[in-house]
Amino acid sequence: MIKYRNDPDLAFLQFCDNEDLEILVKYLTEDKDGDSRLTEDLTLEEKFQNCHENYKQVWDLIAGELQLFGADTFVTLFRGGKGVLYKKILMYVNILK
Repeated sequence: MIKYRNDPDLAFLQFCDNEDLEILVKYLTEDKDGDSRLTEDLTLEEKFQNCHENYKQVWDLIAGELQLFGADTFVTLFRGGKGVLYKKILMYVNILK
């Protein structure tokens, strides 16, 4: 189960167009060859499966998957299944200092 951490830096996702969210979903759930990522949980979520590709309804799950995507898998276990905040992800990829 994806647990979205309240994150003011990710709240903008609720205002994104469905098409933009679709691109993010594809990036989070598929690798460069179009195969499912081994560690993704988003497509397993019942709420996501029932959104009928209206990704605006599940922006919080998408945000939660992004937080998990940017987190260390083993550390996430100790965090109670919650990922890292968006700012920390940007710091990991050296966008923010």
